[in-house]
Amino acid sequence: DTSTLTMSTIEINNEVVPNQLDQTDEDGETHLCLVRLRNGHLEMCQGEVGKPRPLDFNRKRRDGASLVLFERVATSDELKSEDKC
Repeated sequence: DTSTLTMSTIEINNEVVPNQLDQTDEDGETHLCLVRLRNGHLEMCQGEVGKPRPLDFNRKRRDGASLVLFERVATSDELKSEDKC
């Protein structure tokens, strides 16, 4: 059901490269992830609950992990200021 929201806690280890992120949901289940900023995008490779942390950002996955690319979208205030230029 996508209409319900759940809370998660994240811990980031930025002392290693690529950075590691642990996402723990309300039920105590943890996804082990890799994260990096690349070309202005945030990439996250998230392992399945109970599985080892992914080792890379390869798009052709066979380990059940998901790879997501986030792109920053301008806020409405930023768009308004661009219109004034």
